Amino acid sequence: MLPFILATLGGYFIGSSLKNETYGDGGLMKIVKSKYSDLLWESVKIKFSEVFFEEDDGNEIYSNQVKVEEYKWMFDRYSKYGSSLSWEDAKSKFLGMLTAEEKKIISIQYDLKDIHELFGVMSEKKIFVKRIVEEFAEGGVIDDLITKINAILQKEVPNFFHSVTKTKSYFGNEEQIAIKIAASDYEINNVRGQYPQLVSLLLNVDTMELNVQVFGGNGGQRIYRDINPNDPKEKFYAMIGIKVPFRTPQKNEKAVLNAIQKFVQNYKQALRDNIQTLRYKNNVDYETLLKN
Repeated sequence: MLPFILATLGGYFIGSSLKNETYGDGGLMKIVKSKYSDLLWESVKIKFSEVFFEEDDGNEIYSNQVKVEEYKWMFDRYSKYGSSLSWEDAKSKFLGMLTAEEKKIISIQYDLKDIHELFGVMSEKKIFVKRIVEEFAEGGVIDDLITKINAILQKEVPNFFHSVTKTKSYFGNEEQIAIKIAASDYEINNVRGQYPQLVSLLLNVDTMELNVQVFGGNGGQRIYRDINPNDPKEKFYAMIGIKVPFRTPQKNEKAVLNAIQKFVQNYKQALRDNIQTLRYKNNVDYETLLKN
């Protein structure tokens, strides 16, 4: 399969306006290998979604629910209604669907946690499949942007949790940068990726489009405060979300970097404006955090 893909992609790049010397020694082969890795990852995700209800977080997919159903033999016929495959059988089925090459580009983790905050009487199984990313080419536009974004975050929120990571679009054909900022790296209720006051952005490097983005149900554009029990409009809510102002910038590097910095400043101001009623005070010292 690899020789066919190398020949096909190689022919495409040679026939296009791209020149091999643009990528240095062996540059074309690095691009072809990267595209082949993308194809393998897409195949893994398709097979995963056939077995599990999938949550996609760029270079990681996960699930806590089996999709595949089984129909039991009832003496002379199969049962009319199916039931979800057992967790162990579902894991075995997924692994059995993968090729040797697909297995080389992933790591798999299984998790079993109590999810009832008080009594621990309920448990939740999860499977995490993470892509092992090989850096085929160093430097370039995306790494330069990540360096500049990290510099902004280090200046504006040096004591906050923040991460700037490379990702791929859903179909794996566009480079993206995921930007996450939170008041702490404490995982609320031991839920992976659920941090106090997490906000997040996504930058499409190919189009230079910057947008607010929720990752796996976490992050986005809101911080959270406690309800006001004396306000009849709030008394039935668990918490109140406060929107952090964000304006979509023009599609150029300068405008994008300015928009990221402005969003971070708005985020800090929203926290200051609501500091007396912010959620997660047991895990975050907001007074100290916001001194800078």
